[in-house]
Amino acid sequence: MVFLSDGERALHDRQSEYLPENVICILDLFHVMERLWKAAWCFFDEASEKPEAHRWVEKELRMLLEGKVGYVVGGLRQMMTKRDLKGARRKTVSEVAGYFERNRVRMKYDEYLAAGYPIGSGVVEGRADIW
Repeated sequence: MVFLSDGERALHDRQSEYLPENVICILDLFHVMERLWKAAWCFFDEASEKPEAHRWVEKELRMLLEGKVGYVVGGLRQMMTKRDLKGARRKTVSEVAGYFERNRVRMKYDEYLAAGYPIGSGVVEGRADIW
């Protein structure tokens, strides 16, 4: 059994009440992409740096699909420091890194894809080959 979720803490806290012990818990890729883009717009100007932002998101997504969540989290924190982000941008990137860190055990996309499991709840989100 596979349980796709958005990473909401309450869902995972109560998971054992409703789902079997051996359920495979997967963080829906759609929610991961949302957060990658939130972080991207903290690093890149949406009006003038769209191509750079797209390349960055693609690179980060590829690493996530390869099971390298720790590298992505570390990279987010490093970029935040190197670019000396402040205020709302710093808070956003920090929240994205924290979300990935908390959900790391649900982001083994390389293993899930190898096993043939869906990684997204929608038709488009579940197809890693289009990313």
